[in-house]
Amino acid sequence: MDSSPTNFQEIIQGTKCFVIPPFQRPYKWGKDKRDELWYDILTQYEKTHEALGAKNRTASLKRTPTHYMGTLVFAGPSQLSGVASSEVIDGQQRLTTLFTLLAAIRDCRIKYTPKKDDVAKEGVKKKKAKSTEDPEKAKFDAFNNDFFINARARDDSHRYRIHLQEEDRAALEAVILKKRPAAASGSEKTLVYDSYKYFLRAINREREVIAADGELKRFEELFPLDLEKLEEVVLTRLMFIQIETADADDVNGIFESLNAKSEPLAQIELIKNYYYMLLGADSANSEMKKHWGRVKTHISQDSSQEHFIWAYYVSRGSYAMQNRVYSLVKSELLNSGARENAEKMSEHLQAIAEWAPIYAEIEKIESTQQIEGHSYFNRNEASAISRVFQAGGSTCTPFFLWLARLKKDGAIDQHAFAKCAEFLESYIVRRFLANLPPNNLNLSNGKLLRALAALPPKSDPVAQLHIALTGADLEWPTNERLRDLMRTAPFYTNGKSFQRYFVLGEIDRFLDPRTQKNYKESENSIEHIIPQSAAKEGDWRSHLSSVANLEAFLANNVHVIGNLTIVRNDENSKLGNRPLAEKLAIYANGEYILTRKTGEWIKTALPQFKYFGEDALKARSDWVHEIVCKRWQR
Repeated sequence: MDSSPTNFQEIIQGTKCFVIPPFQRPYKWGKDKRDELWYDILTQYEKTHEALGAKNRTASLKRTPTHYMGTLVFAGPSQLSGVASSEVIDGQQRLTTLFTLLAAIRDCRIKYTPKKDDVAKEGVKKKKAKSTEDPEKAKFDAFNNDFFINARARDDSHRYRIHLQEEDRAALEAVILKKRPAAASGSEKTLVYDSYKYFLRAINREREVIAADGELKRFEELFPLDLEKLEEVVLTRLMFIQIETADADDVNGIFESLNAKSEPLAQIELIKNYYYMLLGADSANSEMKKHWGRVKTHISQDSSQEHFIWAYYVSRGSYAMQNRVYSLVKSELLNSGARENAEKMSEHLQAIAEWAPIYAEIEKIESTQQIEGHSYFNRNEASAISRVFQAGGSTCTPFFLWLARLKKDGAIDQHAFAKCAEFLESYIVRRFLANLPPNNLNLSNGKLLRALAALPPKSDPVAQLHIALTGADLEWPTNERLRDLMRTAPFYTNGKSFQRYFVLGEIDRFLDPRTQKNYKESENSIEHIIPQSAAKEGDWRSHLSSVANLEAFLANNVHVIGNLTIVRNDENSKLGNRPLAEKLAIYANGEYILTRKTGEWIKTALPQFKYFGEDALKARSDWVHEIVCKRWQR
């Protein structure tokens, strides 16, 4: 491993190419990071612009400290396509940003506008006589050949001094050749060009505009900038420590530990780097493009890719928290022998890629609740998956990957698939109704799948899942325990609102299976039978006059499920804080059968309880509990 101090000019001059390897993230710097860099450069310009024009400039510049830009880590160099090539392990964001800044300085200094046929090939590949006809074009071509273009490159992949990720290359080419970029979807695909435009505006700002900008006001006297001096500052006054290594272990260790400009590396970036290193230099690019390219086709976001890798391992009985998935991957690959065998690593990557489209369909079902038109799940299976997510099973993706693998292997059919999903839905809903903490569901699913993944091949997954869920450590509430906890659980303030509407909607659907109603929050409201403001309402204070401590009673009971039902938004506005008798009249003609039956139940129960208070609330909670136990059996 070699390290040496160097400036930006020494890094990029000559015939070379800095390749961003496939495991790296695309260019991501936004305005905040550009602002930070620009202010640093203006500070260095302020310190040196007089010295740069002085007769004794060498001595003056020596007395002025340069600006330290951090460490750059390269794997290489190697000689490819006639060009010295190094992979950028750490420093992509800074290098790319400086390339766009240098291009902006070029275009402010050289007033050249390429014609349509000029951007097809760079000036160096045109006849010399043609270039001399336009002095500005000659300057433009000379600048590009000095800093951006490798004239001796034998293929397009080493044409420019930096070879970015595929989604960033068109934008970089547009910057280098000074042409408008092709239309691109997604903000990340335009950030390279955005950086170039940012610096064009920054360099050309009028002093009056700067004077009104709080951040830039301190640099007001520097404008208009001397572009020749600014270029020299960027090229010679920004210093790096350059590290070059050809050892894969060194590269991987450095990539794990280094952060570019204090930006922490995501788990997925570490994982892709590790894949790349284990595949070996000879086949890494092709293997990653082939297999990880398939993952990216189906799962575009880095965060989703990270979740997919986590879910894949958990579905097979391994476990780690999502923020520790990189350690899990390293451990699993070490144990499998892929650490020493590139062929095994390739097989592993191929196996993962095969599950990417299945994961993508699960993710789509979760986000859209769409249950038709899937390739890997029929309507009943997709509906079962959707209900689990609507119930609050946000960490259950590994569970469905496990079921999908069983179905793929012929261990279960579609009916067993749906039955297993029903058990999980019941487990989640019962815990929710009992107000049991949801924060252990992630860990519970990990323990559950670890046990299930170890089952003998001929075991009955449905029966084994039921046995595992009824284990004491997972606490799937029994009917009796659920009844007791539902009496006091604050349903209205528990969990997420979509879970509450799902549960009440499913209860209503159970009472009327033919219904096609929409139970989403956007169209409905949760009705408090005893209003939340009952202590301030004369009719309700009179109705609850037998309650010893009304305030304490309301605080403990107004949000329990025994006091709640579901109504349309327009019904809710009519109900308000009306007395009970008036509410019951509205309930009788309500949209939902749960609300109509609630009104009937209260009318029948009032002679027994005298008023709708403590005992009546418990009794109605028990009435709802009976429906729940039929809908979500244990």
